[in-house]
Amino acid sequence: MSSPQELGQFPPIEGAITSRKGQPPEERFRLIGERQVERMLAKEKWKIVLLISPEHFELLQSSKPLFSGPGRRSDVKVRPDGQLLYTTWRDREIEMVDGEPRLKKPKRGELPDFVVLWPKRPRLNYQERLSKGTEKVAQLLVHDPANIEEAIREVSGILEVDVAGEAREIIGFVQFLSQQFLFGEITDKRLEELAEKTTDFLTDKGLGKPSSAERKKMVTRLKKACARDSKGRINQLISRIRLGSAHLYWTRRMVEVYLIRKKHGSNLEDLTYEREITRWSLSTAAEQLEDFAGHVAFKNPKAKISDFQIRIMSNVLDLIVRQTLAKPRVKDYLLPARAAAINLVGCEEDKREANRQIFGDELADKLFSRTPVPELLKERQFKEARGRIKKSVRWLRATLTKHASIETTEAA
Repeated sequence: MSSPQELGQFPPIEGAITSRKGQPPEERFRLIGERQVERMLAKEKWKIVLLISPEHFELLQSSKPLFSGPGRRSDVKVRPDGQLLYTTWRDREIEMVDGEPRLKKPKRGELPDFVVLWPKRPRLNYQERLSKGTEKVAQLLVHDPANIEEAIREVSGILEVDVAGEAREIIGFVQFLSQQFLFGEITDKRLEELAEKTTDFLTDKGLGKPSSAERKKMVTRLKKACARDSKGRINQLISRIRLGSAHLYWTRRMVEVYLIRKKHGSNLEDLTYEREITRWSLSTAAEQLEDFAGHVAFKNPKAKISDFQIRIMSNVLDLIVRQTLAKPRVKDYLLPARAAAINLVGCEEDKREANRQIFGDELADKLFSRTPVPELLKERQFKEARGRIKKSVRWLRATLTKHASIETTEAA
């Protein structure tokens, strides 16, 4: 996507009719727009209140970033059960009550409860008075895709929308109208023609029902630009001011979209990497276990296996589980990886409840009741130990095959 600075600006205009402040409206809005782009890209504190529902707040509280470290914290979250979460936001309308900004109530019913995330610390109080300078209220929405493949498809879909192309067309249309009011003689007939062109353009671009506050303000200004002023006159200067305002709102909207797409581009990288490392770990663990099952102890019942060899075999199995099978963290890879691991080396007592939440009671009881493979090796029960290893391999291979098939089908 193009950067906000590349989306188009009003060119400086010399010798044009000026506003009371001594500047052509186009020039004034151009300068304001440049400053707002700088502020938003520099992440200066906007006059924004960020809300979230209590349910979504609890989901985020019970999750961890997919990746975190010095200077790096993923916006994608993962819960202990492998559920992925990522966030988007939508605007909430503001209305003035007794000169104070408030959240606009829905046409039916009351406002739901919200946790206020920003500014200040999280608090449950959606009716708290908004500060006088509040320009925007946004509600954070939490998405919980069924698995990582669905998450990748959803985020890819967001990034595939050609927002930059739409932006160039809208800004080009605003500039076209500005030129008409700047240099042309606007008669009654010409005003009607421009109003009709504007309506057709907005319909063609799907802006009849704009989805965001900035879009709504931009559309309102565009329509008013092709209407008479408050005294019923054709006022070209007022029309140009309204067009400058429309351009400003669209510039703000495009910076928001730019930041959103930048965020989701990072999300897509995180999700793609997580899927690759997850599938690599399952594939590698399956290969390592198949090699392990080829040990002479499993092939030759008469072979003499010392206690030292048994300890080595147990250590190797433990490394496979802790270094390779422990990597998967997301649905639908976490369950088979964790089940394969517990099927091999058992489950520590303090982790049983957490794993029960992943497996459900029936599968958890089956897995917890099995004798760990290292114990079987000590007892020289090599046939049963080999069967247990092979079962874990089958689970891992089946998971890889299932999701490879899903990806192939989706690509087709």
